Amino acid sequence: SESESESEEAPKKKKAPPKKKPAAKPAAKPKPAAAKPPAAKKAPARQAKKLPATEGGDDDDEEEEDSDAVFEAKPRLKPKKRAALGSGYKPLAKKRWSAEEIEALPVLVKPQQMFDDMVTRTEAQQACKGAALEGRSLEGLARELAGRPLRVATMCSGTESPLLALDMICGALKAQSGQSIAVEHVFSCEIEPFKQAYIERNFAPPLLFRDIRELGDEEATTAYGATRPVPGEVDVLIAGTSCVDYSTMNNKQKKIDEKGESGQTFWGMLAWVKRTRPSIVVQENVCSAPWEEMVGYYAKEGYAATFLRVDTKNHYIPHTRTRIYLLALDTHAPNRRAAALGDAPMGEAGGAGGSGVVGEEELARWEAAISELSCPASSSLEAFLLPTDDPRVHTAREDLSHIDPTKQRGVVDWGRCETRHQRARTDEELGAKRPLTQWVSQGHCAGPDFAWHDWFKSQVERVVDLCDINYLRLAREGQDANYKTLVWNLSQNVDRSTASSRPGVCPCLTPNMVPYVTNRGGPIVGPEVLALQGIPVDDLLLTRENNDQMADLAGNAMSSTIVGTCILAALLLSRDTLRAFDAPKPDAAAAGAGGLVTSTGSSETQADVAGGLAMAEKPLALLGEGGVGPLAQLLAEAAGSARMCASEGRTRVASDIVRCAKCGTTKSKSGCPESWPEHVDMAPVTEPRTPPREFEAKLAAALPMVVTLGGLGCADGMRPAGALLPAGIEAKLLSPTRGGGGDDDDDEDEEGAPRRKAKAKPAAKKVGPMDRLLGKKKKAEPPTPLSPPRRADAAAARKSPPRQRD
Repeated sequence: SESESESEEAPKKKKAPPKKKPAAKPAAKPKPAAAKPPAAKKAPARQAKKLPATEGGDDDDEEEEDSDAVFEAKPRLKPKKRAALGSGYKPLAKKRWSAEEIEALPVLVKPQQMFDDMVTRTEAQQACKGAALEGRSLEGLARELAGRPLRVATMCSGTESPLLALDMICGALKAQSGQSIAVEHVFSCEIEPFKQAYIERNFAPPLLFRDIRELGDEEATTAYGATRPVPGEVDVLIAGTSCVDYSTMNNKQKKIDEKGESGQTFWGMLAWVKRTRPSIVVQENVCSAPWEEMVGYYAKEGYAATFLRVDTKNHYIPHTRTRIYLLALDTHAPNRRAAALGDAPMGEAGGAGGSGVVGEEELARWEAAISELSCPASSSLEAFLLPTDDPRVHTAREDLSHIDPTKQRGVVDWGRCETRHQRARTDEELGAKRPLTQWVSQGHCAGPDFAWHDWFKSQVERVVDLCDINYLRLAREGQDANYKTLVWNLSQNVDRSTASSRPGVCPCLTPNMVPYVTNRGGPIVGPEVLALQGIPVDDLLLTRENNDQMADLAGNAMSSTIVGTCILAALLLSRDTLRAFDAPKPDAAAAGAGGLVTSTGSSETQADVAGGLAMAEKPLALLGEGGVGPLAQLLAEAAGSARMCASEGRTRVASDIVRCAKCGTTKSKSGCPESWPEHVDMAPVTEPRTPPREFEAKLAAALPMVVTLGGLGCADGMRPAGALLPAGIEAKLLSPTRGGGGDDDDDEDEEGAPRRKAKAKPAAKKVGPMDRLLGKKKKAEPPTPLSPPRRADAAAARKSPPRQRD
């Protein structure tokens, strides 16, 4: 592809001059040692090119898409097919985002914000001449469907990110235009038990099948062991077949026709496609999968297919995850849209086989649309991380640090890896120091002061030594990793790529990865990993999944922003063949409902509240159950519930808190190391401590539920409309000498003398408070006469000698 040729030719031009110099010298032949260094430099480059095309478990994908060109391009697997797709359509020039344009992008962190921007840009493309989606509007599609639901099925999608993406697309369309599109979830298929529970709890599909290999038959086994008919008449199928046999890390790879795990899942999915013929098929897998062969198998079944390589960091999320998505369109499908709407206007159609409704032109437009709808990540990795004291982070920290921190780690033989670590230190001239962790073999291990020390103590020597090597690599370049947002993959060996190449961008997250964040001092936890895939974590029920299971969910998931873009472009380009137009128009009430439509199955019973008959009425106490008590006691309990160590989180209270007599720093002996940094006279804290939740409950019970404050409107008459006055100026305006607030006749000064009443000034000469803020001065006026006691104090002050400064 053009993008890859540009990115690969650029470094060759830079290395060309040094290669020509030794070749031009005829006397360089008797020096074999001079010819070896160029060959040694080429070896790592070749290895780096092979690593990105690996499976999801390989964490070196970030080396593949580090060019500044933020657009998608097809890999070099099928250049002839790319030329054929563009025969009937000339796409616009591919956009290269400049640094200024990326800086001007709005900061988007929440998934719904990303899809709002995606829908806005999609609607803008319909009016852009020459755009891939010219004349194709999502709002127009919703108006034509008129409440007919889109029927969607998923296979091996894990987190069901396609359904989440469709739901957020429908929500964004509803908010922007008032039109709604209903999405009917027909069935799901997942073989992992905990993922089945996740899908049932969050999406409640009518049918949840167990094995994708059985879906080609008329009936298949559900996750509950029953046998049910496999439904059809689906508009969109999204499938993520197994990738284990295609991984370059697998020493026993199998081809697609050798009936391995990856081949069996593909053939099971294709058998269902052949029998039911959905209008649109979207398939996702790793870059090393046999995509050319898959396109050929789809062509035998009457589907026109193409594939495209995309990267998550080019679609709103700072996460380097390179995957390939395939789109297959049914070329034998009739024009259902024209039949349902009569003489409705139609967009340009392709002419490749079948009915001619969809074909090669739609595939070429789909590729261009993915590029036009791409948007670089506008926020850093830190924006997707939870606060350190968040309860979910604290729970995950306890889960990851399952080894008792008071006990020493057992003996772990890491002889093979130790040799590689020593070789890396020697070849890269890093030395033998361990400045980050200060670990001792099978003994003491201490990370930075802010790090998760209980997590560090639970790691083996290979992991902590890899942290030191990565730290030394950056220190050699003059960078301190503790002050940069970098992610180290501690699950890989030292001779592989283990560090992110860009600060603020996460490398490819995999199920078994140990993603260590340098300026946090701990790994990325489960909810954060899901957020980096564009999953709306706050909208899901994740009460049963532990940290490892959430990492597995996210590591095998599709990025919601990418799969959403693929589905959105495919729906608009193949709208004429959607099966939804065959359904009758629903009533007005059903047509108004939009978004994802879930089902709870055939059960219509509702759970009753436990103990509902024994509930008794009780008056609601709005003024609190008791008094607050003495203020000193309340302050003492508040101080006792304050957090004294980062390891306590928001709810815990450590029993081994010590305080430095010199600087007052407090920390836990078990949660923080005793020698990092070195403190003087660490004495135990003897003050009584209260758990934070107990203090919150006590304070909430004592304080009234409604608090009314009075006397706040005394300055309303002097404040101009829309003015926001600082506290100091407002206090001066309220003072009696300034003519504001209260009756000046009865006021007295601090010493009991009656205060003179200020003379009224003409309204025309009055200067308002906003004029004072803007620096406008009023005319000089004679000073206000002082009272007799104040005159004496002023005279004594003038006679007293000035104070000397220290």
